[in-house]
Amino acid sequence: MSFRTGSRTRLRSTAWIALLEGWAVTDDGLSFLDRHGAPLDLAAAFTPDDDPADIAHFLREAGYLRLKGWLDPADMARIVADMDRALPHYCEGDGKSWWATLKDGARCCVRMQGFVEHSPTTARILSGEAWERLRRIVAGQDELAQVPVEGRIIEALYKPVGVVSGPSDVSFHRDCHLGRHAYVCSRMTVGVALTPTGDGNGGLRVVAGSHRVAMPVETAKTRPYLPVVALPTEAGDLTVHLSCTLHEATPPAFAERRVMYTELPLAPHAGAVGPIDTSVGHIRERVSDIARESQAADAAARPAAE
Repeated sequence: MSFRTGSRTRLRSTAWIALLEGWAVTDDGLSFLDRHGAPLDLAAAFTPDDDPADIAHFLREAGYLRLKGWLDPADMARIVADMDRALPHYCEGDGKSWWATLKDGARCCVRMQGFVEHSPTTARILSGEAWERLRRIVAGQDELAQVPVEGRIIEALYKPVGVVSGPSDVSFHRDCHLGRHAYVCSRMTVGVALTPTGDGNGGLRVVAGSHRVAMPVETAKTRPYLPVVALPTEAGDLTVHLSCTLHEATPPAFAERRVMYTELPLAPHAGAVGPIDTSVGHIRERVSDIARESQAADAAARPAAE
């Protein structure tokens, strides 16, 4: 049996995680049960009035959450306006933004880091009691680290129609799949829906239970053996996924979408030696550079080949 180099590397990565972390690559007995032993409704959405214990259990059992009506849609509209005002402060190559190419060849910003300094509404939400309650609920019996509301605490994303290259809508992946598994898997990623998402115009999809088995990324893309669940949202809804949960963003079909993402890391274990810097901004920017350089090289070689 032969594999392409990329596939062989991904298989080695899966085997290494299975050995290091004790994950099975598959688990025929994997089930999804609520706190009382009944089958879990994988399409469930939770409101702020639902039992916090049920919410925390669902996250650990399925690897994700869909939270309905947690933030004020009027605040989401204010943040959308903040994004437009902030955009001139970003430029390609600045180390704090991601860019993509559209069908007409235009380059556009698809992600702004350090956005909180441009958005008083975002800063107010992240510092407010409602957000602290969310943190306590998803933490469950665990303890979350305290992160200052500054710097790169949150990212604002544009999801334009017609992206042909660049890091915009990424197919199935784990947030740690670039080799940071041992450092950043003890965290949760929260998505804040600024505009609606859904099957007709793209959104977040997750592989339920993929934080409990070492399913290879390519398997999730081609023949997943666990349920793939779409998480449609309205403005003010939230999504949460564990960093080891396989997930993807499907591209918008007819209208731009906007969303913000932030992370909720667990507190360090007792006895941890010094802080660990898990920032990968420079790596992300270099990946964007490589993709852009490769695209330019392909475009330059095309006329000669034809």
